[in-house]
Amino acid sequence: PHGKKVPYLNENAVPKFSYDYQAAIGEFGQIRDSYKYLKLQHLLYKNFEELVCSTKTFIPPEAHDQKPEETETLRYAVRINEEGRGFLFINNYQDHAVVKDQKDFAINLSLDCGDIRVPETGTLDLAANFYAILPINLDFDGINVKYATAQLISKVCHNGEIYYFLHTIPGMRCEYAIDKKYIIDVEGGLKQTDSTIELRSDIHSRIICKNENGQLINICTIPLSDAMNLWQFKKDGIDRIAITNATVLPDGNDIRLECKGDGKELVFKVFPSSKVLAADKEVLVEESGREGIFDVYKLTMPRKEIRIDVEDRSTVNK
Repeated sequence: PHGKKVPYLNENAVPKFSYDYQAAIGEFGQIRDSYKYLKLQHLLYKNFEELVCSTKTFIPPEAHDQKPEETETLRYAVRINEEGRGFLFINNYQDHAVVKDQKDFAINLSLDCGDIRVPETGTLDLAANFYAILPINLDFDGINVKYATAQLISKVCHNGEIYYFLHTIPGMRCEYAIDKKYIIDVEGGLKQTDSTIELRSDIHSRIICKNENGQLINICTIPLSDAMNLWQFKKDGIDRIAITNATVLPDGNDIRLECKGDGKELVFKVFPSSKVLAADKEVLVEESGREGIFDVYKLTMPRKEIRIDVEDRSTVNK
């Protein structure tokens, strides 16, 4: 076609502009932070879809009158089912507006099964431009979590035990409301009462519980920085959790790791244990101990030179 500004248009052949539009996965396969944040939500919704779908939304009265530019008031909503189980959504992000850290707040929930204050005592903070999806009255296979100030990601069964994975929230102290009688051990704890446990937010931590049937329930909390690099996949018919800054692509019973680097070291953490072998003989794989429940491997890749020849084949202005 003839254009008004230039003689001919050729968008269908050679786009003049990128049509990427900051997509979660870029036009050249770039994995952006927005993809990683979305992945955490999608894992939650997929792994606990029956629970999520059973809930209904309830919003506070002030939300009806809140304007986008009004960022001082705490923004929150609840999705709860008929059994009083669900999630508390807290948001401290608004596009095209400057937001500040939310400080010293607590939320009271009046449910048919009883009132819940989050947190039980004291207050919470939430860093600017972040959000939280907090479990409320969830049944972790016989262990009732009245609330947690960490976000649920996934659940894995291994050797007769059950492992729940959650991640910390920026600016928010990490606390679980669990009856002390079910708790066997705490790794990474700060302080504990008869009904709550506060954990460190900067390390892998674990609350080990035993339900009425004698089954061990492991509640594993990881920092958001690790959760952003968390991947879930099946290998040898077993659900596995990996933490790595590479992109994990399942390929049959194997996985492929894609990453950018210059002969740098890649860290790969996996649970349950799985032997890591490189298909490329030039990649060096070393076992590097454990972090929490994860086996840690280090992969070193040599620098590879890629030659690109560019030739101008256009006929414009020739």
